[in-house]
Amino acid sequence: MSARFRVARNTDLESRLPYLVWLPIEGGLVLKAREAWPRAARVFCSHEAVTWDESGGLVDEAEILLCRRRGAAIDLVLDRPQHARSQFVFTNARGRPAVWWQTQKTAQSANPGARVPRGRSTGPLVVAVDNREKYGWKFAGRQLTIERRTLPAGDYGALVGDAVVAVVERKTLENLATSLSDGSLAFQLQRLAEVGRSAVVVEGDYPDLFRTQPGRGFWLADMLGRRRIFIAGLIIFTGSSLWCGLAGGAGSLIAARTVQGVGAALMNPATLSIITATFPPRLRGTAIGIWAGVSALALAIGPLVGGLLT
Repeated sequence: MSARFRVARNTDLESRLPYLVWLPIEGGLVLKAREAWPRAARVFCSHEAVTWDESGGLVDEAEILLCRRRGAAIDLVLDRPQHARSQFVFTNARGRPAVWWQTQKTAQSANPGARVPRGRSTGPLVVAVDNREKYGWKFAGRQLTIERRTLPAGDYGALVGDAVVAVVERKTLENLATSLSDGSLAFQLQRLAEVGRSAVVVEGDYPDLFRTQPGRGFWLADMLGRRRIFIAGLIIFTGSSLWCGLAGGAGSLIAARTVQGVGAALMNPATLSIITATFPPRLRGTAIGIWAGVSALALAIGPLVGGLLT
């Protein structure tokens, strides 16, 4: 097969990933993907037991300028004016191998403002504190020089001469939980891996571990499909609501309310995920405000309408 980027329709009708992606690297790498290109958000892919088959029809094809593995990622540059640059990040999701296909825009959203450092260091050892770190450590009593600069990864970097020899990503428990659930930690780890010597330091007391609120709940919608999770939650919620209305005893009602909660847990976070992916940043606040207002109105009117109906 020629060294061209190819995307074909997946002929496996039972697969939840409708596209096949072929990359001319390592003898030909084939991935199953949820979308044909990461236009609005990162795309979940899988490379488990995948073989190339374009009998379903090609949906995209382009000449390749660059296809190179770099640590846990593969950089892809295509010879076309739009949708030309992307990256495949190999990681684990819920204990299973996974691949996130992202563009430069989605990669920067995981580590906003990241740039290659341009300043020159002074002295034999410098601890650089990233410009985005508001309350950095003072390193009192240590024989070193502290410098504010922009790091390619992490919050703190050890420099020898003009080279970054090690970096540290500093996190709180809350931030760690959020970055684990929304997938941004995988992109941050990929940037840390590029440095070579790196670490993630989580600050907090042991009791705080049990008081930490869970991260954002729409990771499942991003991984399995927003529309699919929303419709599944809507069907479960509607069916269990009917079950609640027909319940003949306390036990049946409690079981129905439990199932209803599962449906709501799937449906509500998926709506936020859909809003985030659909609306641009300048309109996203308005859309979320309207969503919150309608939700509050439904909470107020729902019991009244239910009482009139019953």
